[in-house]
Amino acid sequence: MRITLYNDYHNTFVSLNVNGQKLSLYQVKKAWKELCGIKNCGCSGDVGYRGPQEDGVQGIEPIRNSLTGEIEGAWIHLHERE
Repeated sequence: MRITLYNDYHNTFVSLNVNGQKLSLYQVKKAWKELCGIKNCGCSGDVGYRGPQEDGVQGIEPIRNSLTGEIEGAWIHLHERE
């Protein structure tokens, strides 16, 4: 499945190929770099998306290492299809 994430503050977007409902660490870093990429910018969260999303994306939840707190990937929450 391919999803496109948007940041309406910077007017940017990134398209990612997703296998299932999980983003890899590489995909999270790529999304953040393409969507915001500005250190200490408060426009968005750890993944860089902001504002309305398409492709059924309801939200993205970072997966953190329980010992270090560093991001290891992210879960994609999709709208339920009828």
